[in-house]
Order: sequence, then C-alpha cells, then structure tokens
Amino acid sequence: MGMIKIKSIVAITALACFLLGVNGCSGNPKEKAALQSELAKLKGNLEKTVSERDSLKADVAKVMESLGKAESSLAGITEIRNNLQKQVNELAGSRTELQQKVEELAGSRTELQQKVEQLARAQENLQKRVDALSSSRNVALTEAKKAQAKIDNLTNQMQAQVQQAKDLKEQIRSVRAVLEQFQNRPQ
Repeated sequence: MGMIKIKSIVAITALACFLLGVNGCSGNPKEKAALQSELAKLKGNLEKTVSERDSLKADVAKVMESLGKAESSLAGITEIRNNLQKQVNELAGSRTELQQKVEELAGSRTELQQKVEQLARAQENLQKRVDALSSSRNVALTEAKKAQAKIDNLTNQMQAQVQQAKDLKEQIRSVRAVLEQFQNRPQ
C-alpha cells in the first residue's frame, strides 16, 4: 500500500510540475499561486511518504534480522530435537538389551546358586590363606610406606632442580640481553 501511495504522489507531483510549467507560461498569477500551493502540499506529502517508506524499510530490516535469529534458533532447536530423538532411540535399544539380559539372568539363577555354594567353600579355603598372608601384607605395607616416603623425597628434589633450571634459564636470558645490548652499542 505504501508503494502505491508513493507512485501516486510521484505521478501527481509530475502532473503538477507539468501544469505549473504550462500555466506558468500563460502568466495567470492566481492559477500559478494555486498550483504552487498544491505543489507545496504534494511536496509535503511526498516528504512524509518518503519518511514513512524509510521507516518501513528500517522495520523490514528489523523483521528480517529477527527472522534470521528465529531461523537460527529454530535450527538449534531442531538439532537439539534430533539429538534427543537419537538418545531416545539409543535408550530404547538399551532398554531392549537390558530386558534380554534380565531374562538371561533370571534363567541362570540356579547356576548362580550352585556357584554361590562353591564360592562359600572356596571362601573358607581363602580365609585360611588370607590369615597366612596377613603378616606378609603388613610387611609389604611397611615397605610401601618407606618407598612412598622415598618417592616424595625424590619428587621434592626434582621440583627443586626444575625450579633451579628455570632460574638458570632466566639468568641466561638476562645475560644474553645484556650481551646483545653491548654488541648493539655504537663503538
């Protein structure tokens, strides 16, 4: 509708200019004044319409920007939805697998009961062995603590040496900078 209004005003303005030009040659001052008044009104309407057009263009730009953001958001939402659907599908597959495993476990319950009984007998035997190994374990723990203390000591020494190396590198850089200053000094 705004474009039609602009075209109409342009056409009217062109007609008014033409009439003003034709009548301007006739020399009738009343008609000339009326046409100039009409032309001024048309110019005012044209300026208003141009201003409205510019405003509408700005609005269209804002709408296009909002549309771009909405499309971007929609793409993100679509991606999220697709990821969620993928996860749902994966979970459905996992659920089916778990159901099969539950059925397998229920079927092997008798086997497990027999194994539990075997394990109970084996536990008695292992308890005897554990009692025998307890003293060996205590000795090993003592040795492990000593070894850890040595490791901690060596780690501290290494960290100190690394810091010394860093300090030496910094000193070397400083010495090189001084040497470069001496070499670059005009003689």
